[in-house]
Amino acid sequence: MRFSTIAMKHVILAGVAIIEIVTASAFLFAFYYYANRAAEEHASSSIRWALASVEQELSLFVDKVETVTDLTLGLSQSEILDLSDSDKVERYFFDALTASPRFTGLYYAGVDGSFIFATREAPDLSEGEVFVRRVAVENGEKSQSLYVRSPEFRIARRLPDQDTIFDASSRPWYKSAMAYPGVQWTDPYIFYTSKRPGITVSNQVRSPTTGEITGVIGLDLSFRRLSEFVRRLEISPNGKAFIADRGGRLIAFPHDVADLDGAPNALPGIDSETAPVAAESFRQAHSTTDLPLITAIDIDGTRYVAAINVLKLNRGEWVVGAYAPKSDFLNWFEDVTVATFWLTLLLTAVGMAGGIALWRTVQKRLSRIQIGADALVNGTCQPFEYEPTGFVELQTTEKALSDMAQAIIDRENALTALNGKLAEVMRAVDKMPIGVGVFTPHQSIRYVNAVAAAILSLTGDGVETFDDALIDRLDAACLPDRGSAPLTLREALSRQERWEGEFLDKDLLGRDKGIVYRMIVVPLSPIGSGKFVLAVEDVTQQKSLERHLVTALETATEASQAKSMFLANMSHELRTPLNSILGFSDTIRHEIHGPVGDPHYAEYINHIFESGKSLLDILSNLLDLTAIESGRMTLKADAEDFSRIIEEALSPHRTACRAAGLTVTLNLPDSSPIQADATKLRQAVGNLIQNAARYATDASQLTVTLRDLPNGRVELTVEDDGVGIPEERFDRVLQPFRRSVENSHVAATDGVGLGLPIAKAIFELHGGTLKLSRGLSGKGLRIIATIPRGGVPQNKTS
Repeated sequence: MRFSTIAMKHVILAGVAIIEIVTASAFLFAFYYYANRAAEEHASSSIRWALASVEQELSLFVDKVETVTDLTLGLSQSEILDLSDSDKVERYFFDALTASPRFTGLYYAGVDGSFIFATREAPDLSEGEVFVRRVAVENGEKSQSLYVRSPEFRIARRLPDQDTIFDASSRPWYKSAMAYPGVQWTDPYIFYTSKRPGITVSNQVRSPTTGEITGVIGLDLSFRRLSEFVRRLEISPNGKAFIADRGGRLIAFPHDVADLDGAPNALPGIDSETAPVAAESFRQAHSTTDLPLITAIDIDGTRYVAAINVLKLNRGEWVVGAYAPKSDFLNWFEDVTVATFWLTLLLTAVGMAGGIALWRTVQKRLSRIQIGADALVNGTCQPFEYEPTGFVELQTTEKALSDMAQAIIDRENALTALNGKLAEVMRAVDKMPIGVGVFTPHQSIRYVNAVAAAILSLTGDGVETFDDALIDRLDAACLPDRGSAPLTLREALSRQERWEGEFLDKDLLGRDKGIVYRMIVVPLSPIGSGKFVLAVEDVTQQKSLERHLVTALETATEASQAKSMFLANMSHELRTPLNSILGFSDTIRHEIHGPVGDPHYAEYINHIFESGKSLLDILSNLLDLTAIESGRMTLKADAEDFSRIIEEALSPHRTACRAAGLTVTLNLPDSSPIQADATKLRQAVGNLIQNAARYATDASQLTVTLRDLPNGRVELTVEDDGVGIPEERFDRVLQPFRRSVENSHVAATDGVGLGLPIAKAIFELHGGTLKLSRGLSGKGLRIIATIPRGGVPQNKTS
């Protein structure tokens, strides 16, 4: 379906109007739903708060009654209540009212009809004034006086006595005190003087001497503060709270209780006419035990949220309640509805104006895009000029057209450059001495250079295929030993795997031309595409060099074996006459068969013996070297003490060390258990010490240290402070028949350069290492050998 830009304008305007209307309606509907729920929650929380506030205030009032109870008990036992001095009693009542706000009035009624009453709750009283009613009895006659005292206890004014003489014995507080011993609470009632509701705490007063009842003391507690509290409590514009006793008599209500209809001098009840919600909630509280009760009450089409609870406090139960119409919490919704209506009209007008502006902008930009697209289709391939402002989608479309044109130009330029570089690469590949080709099995060969075409007998015209005949010919020409290629070429191609092989060049009659080629075939990425690259080269000369190298290696191996056999045979042959020479020379130098005679002969005999012994050591080292090189040296490992082995190895060389001017220091643990061949290890350590005695030039100190390493190994260090060996000769001296120096003086010393190589071989046979380094002070030679403490097997052959 196609639309013109005019139709799009109408769609935009209609869409804006519909969106605004639907949005406003949905908003109002959702807002009313959530506002109604919020109003219910707010109403419930407000009613709960009001109920809790009233309960707290009532609890404070009851606590005050408890305090007044104690005060009443104390007053009943006080000696101040002596009507023979009524002025003193009145003064005491006045001071008590002034000092304590807990109660509003004090009574004392004698059994003879006398009466003293002081209260701060009476009609027409100013701040701090106290109303006093006194009834005196004299000669059986009663007289009554009414007056008001100022805060300074002066009589501010006397009041006309228009009432009958007050009879205390008819009042409920007097009756309850006389009927029962102990402190008594009255039921709530209307006070005689103030006409306000309250309760009185009273108690009998007895004579301290006779114990007879002389009167009744009473303290008034007015409900005025409770009434003021519920009147001031702000629940909602029409919310109310109330307090009643369990019998339904109102104690506190937003209206003055005294103004409500009730029996004379009695509290009014909760009436369904004057307080229908309170009456209904009171009725529901009596019909359930699930308190506190939160309920909804419908009265004359108005829904109220009400809460009521029964508090079981000392000496009675009190009913507290609070309620408010639900509409009080939704009055603001009408204002929101009106504001939403006008806001919707405003947004609709603004949206339509914006829609017209949007249509004009879109129409202009779409025209520009159409012109640019036409130019691109016509093949001009010029970058499209776009404005980097306005709608992101239109900017993106314009920029995409411009980028497309630029990409076409760049791609054409890159393709031209790539073709030029590809031509250069192809020319270079054609000149390579190695044959290169790209092919897909059973399809046309994509490319081969001249070398590959010549080796594979191809024309390279791009028509030939890498078919089964060519694959079979290459597999048939492959040499039997193809090295790293366990598969045939056909198998490698079918599995998409790398293949390498060598094959012979044969003539038409199948005769070998003596030319060997090596060919490598590798699959191209992605694996599975079926494309391969091949590389083939003439390796005839390389194979010839390999054969000559193999022949030379075999000749060198045979010569080394012959040398080893010669040294072994020579050593065995020389040891027999040497043993005779050493035996006879030792017999002569010890003069076993008589004196030699001339002292010179004795000196010559010693020279003969020492020289023979040195030669025997050389022959033993040669035999050990032969055993090591031929792999015939065997270890016999046992549990040994490395410290003892070191001391035994040092013993035969102490004389040589002293002769060389060396002071030997041993840093050995008392015991160092190790699994090793003691004989071979003793020989290796002796070679290290002997090497220092022979070659440590200008040395004065030789230190032998043995310590444990954390990895289950032990470390032996032999260090001297002589001239040392240059670091570049470290590898040389560890090779057989190589010594560290070549000057004539040192070269003339004993030894043929086998001590360190044999020691290194013995440590390595034990699974250890031997390394050389400079001394810690920068002088001398430091030999470091490590060996596992228990890792050597019982028998090990080199």
